[in-house]
Amino acid sequence: MHAAALALVVACGRDSRPSSAKALGEAPVRVGVILPLTGTLAEMGFYERHAMELALSRFGVRDVRLLYEDSRSTPAAAAAAANKLISVDGVRLLVVSTTGAALAVQPVANAASVPLIAFCMDPTITANDSSTVRFYIGVEEEADELLRYLETLQRTERVAVLHAAVPVWRKIMESTYLPRLRQHFERPTLVEEYELQEKDFRAALGRIAKSGATTLVVLGYGFEYPGMFKQMEELGLRRSLTRIVGGWGFLYAPLSAAQLEGVIVAGPQYVFSRSAAADSFANAFETAVKRPANFDAAFAYELVRTLPDLRASGALTDSTIKRGVQALGTHKGVVGEYHFTARGDMIVQTGLGAYRAGRLEPFGGR
Repeated sequence: MHAAALALVVACGRDSRPSSAKALGEAPVRVGVILPLTGTLAEMGFYERHAMELALSRFGVRDVRLLYEDSRSTPAAAAAAANKLISVDGVRLLVVSTTGAALAVQPVANAASVPLIAFCMDPTITANDSSTVRFYIGVEEEADELLRYLETLQRTERVAVLHAAVPVWRKIMESTYLPRLRQHFERPTLVEEYELQEKDFRAALGRIAKSGATTLVVLGYGFEYPGMFKQMEELGLRRSLTRIVGGWGFLYAPLSAAQLEGVIVAGPQYVFSRSAAADSFANAFETAVKRPANFDAAFAYELVRTLPDLRASGALTDSTIKRGVQALGTHKGVVGEYHFTARGDMIVQTGLGAYRAGRLEPFGGR
């Protein structure tokens, strides 16, 4: 993958008609794309960038020119990249991946009156901001899906949560998870955190084992799960748990089929029941990239195929971006059915799946 900026323009029409930029003799809109191409979260950036390039090629997007920069998986580098894209490259729109990076870029974008589209789970990023749109599954939808399942369990179950020590999960834990878990279960929920660079989870896992937890909720990025699960097995915790549930991190986790067996996962509709368009995208992605597409790739692809429509409607400005995405209405894309709220939040249909014999299948019962 390239850490340096990469400009990409593909020269075939979105359909049989010429794009509006060519018809009007206009230059393509310059869009700055800040992805984690190196560092801890580089896996996400790899899939997102390749999916965006695939969308440009498949749909012949020439209304838009993408200029890539590497956030190096840190908020500070993302903010520096945004400054460069705005002041040197003259971009008119920023697309930023991950919550931390998007939050760091937001004040830079606002100061320059440049709209921001965030691949970000944190719904607060759009609050009190007129020019930020969240183009991703929200942490609130994921939490609601998991909690609706947990609320079907016996009230005597003992629930523990282990999550990465990042703001988005801390906030949703206090605002949503803990109030609903307290209301349903007789015993209080044990919550443990870990730093993303953590390698030794034994202390937290030991406390979870000592608590007598029967259900463990894991919320993280996935790359850290192999060490976590190995230590879970060494402590005998995996055998003592009745179930493990979690969010999208399990869709990335390089775990064996045996380690994943029975794990229940919440995620976007794309993961569990694909449309013909989603299957077409997945096949094209695997052919081009030699890896199966994941849902980060699907969201990035969906955004690029949407950008020409937003440009055509005059929605790629700081004052029109939110109205523009809301005007798209309910849309069926490769990520499933989605729409946007007036605040600029993407609402995606979510579902539950369970790993069986190494495959993620729709979860049949609550």
